[in-house]
Amino acid sequence: MANVAYPGLKYACPVCNQEVHLRRGKIKVAHFAHCRGAGCSYGEGETEEHLLGKLQIHQWLAQKGITARVEYYLSKISQRPDIMFQWRGQQVVIEFQCSPLSVQRIRERNQGYRFLGIHPYWYLGSPYRRRLGSEKVTQFTQLINGRPGIWYWDTKQGRLRADFKHYHCSLTRRARVPRRIINDQVQKLMSTTSRQPAVSQLATQVWQRHQVPLSCCPLVCHDVKPSWPVTRAPIIFWRIRVVDWLGEQPLFTAWSSSAWGVRLAEIGQADWLNFPCLVDGGLIRQRLITAFTQELCQWGIIALVDQQYVLLKHPHWFEQVSDKILVNKREH
Repeated sequence: MANVAYPGLKYACPVCNQEVHLRRGKIKVAHFAHCRGAGCSYGEGETEEHLLGKLQIHQWLAQKGITARVEYYLSKISQRPDIMFQWRGQQVVIEFQCSPLSVQRIRERNQGYRFLGIHPYWYLGSPYRRRLGSEKVTQFTQLINGRPGIWYWDTKQGRLRADFKHYHCSLTRRARVPRRIINDQVQKLMSTTSRQPAVSQLATQVWQRHQVPLSCCPLVCHDVKPSWPVTRAPIIFWRIRVVDWLGEQPLFTAWSSSAWGVRLAEIGQADWLNFPCLVDGGLIRQRLITAFTQELCQWGIIALVDQQYVLLKHPHWFEQVSDKILVNKREH
């Protein structure tokens, strides 16, 4: 590592084997630099934060008695993780990510590590601290003590942070009481002019079948418990699709537990987001399906009978939003 390298000695790049020079001053983080015109891309474009973060993480692990390697080259997969070490008999790597990275690239890197039996962790830097959209959140979602979350490394304080702030209900971030959450969602649905073709298509489909707008959907469609992002559009639109599909099925139709889960997954298939940092990316989606299934049972729309889900009644669509608001007030 540059911070402990001896000045005056000769050093070579581990990739191109050309000579590099030690740069260790009072302002910038210690690092090695190629000679001008070397033509090697390794190490180019690293930000000050990335250099500092790698140093801090290495020191943090050392304080825990863990010996880690920085930028150790894995020749079998041609990858060079930021940090690599062994923890409780398991090889582990940490990628400190400060720059944009595509889902495909994340998946490729994770697949490479897992091919070697290495468990990857992704720590994000300050560029990711801004408000992230659902797609960017799911790119770096990892299970933290069994819960979906995101790891951040804070270079200002030199510490690791777990972020769970992305749990929320559809179309609202301020309401906490179920009645107010539903009211907020109804207001947003009334003014929905989504640029997403799938949502516009859903609104057209609902109008053709029920002659009402999306805002008149059954109360069971409203998600009043915060959930982790799983779909591109707010999850309420997936719930409306499921309920609309149930309305087309004959009463007392039955599905096995597995068939029911597969069908609900198929309904949102085009909208499900990817979880490239999880071995089982469908786990979070399955949790969402299970939670909604339980709500449908609580509302008496379906029931579990002899290991099968049976449709007992069709969900009720409101003719007017005002009627829905009144019922919501009584229910909650």
